[in-house]
Amino acid sequence: MLIVKKSYDFSKWLLNHTGKFPKSYRFSVAVRLENTMLEFTDTLALVGRLLADPESLLHKATGWMLREVGKRDQPVLEAFLARHAPAMPRTALRYAIERLPEEQRKQYLKKS
Repeated sequence: MLIVKKSYDFSKWLLNHTGKFPKSYRFSVAVRLENTMLEFTDTLALVGRLLADPESLLHKATGWMLREVGKRDQPVLEAFLARHAPAMPRTALRYAIERLPEEQRKQYLKKS
């Protein structure tokens, strides 16, 4: 899971640098950046582990979580899908690509 590793590396870098922010920015900007980054990393790691689960409700849940990641940062979603779309359960994939442009949705559905 290259994207998780890169996310982890970025998180580590971010945490090292936000600690050096001036105090006034530390609590207004840096904490938000840190929390958002950690949410993506946790979400992608969890979704990666749950993709092979046979439970259909988990397919819906993982697709929903990916769609929410895509709302905040579409390139992160696209990077995850580039690696996992061919092996993803169809339900999870449909939920994940719901907000993407029509042409992109068709491409991902062809891959699966």
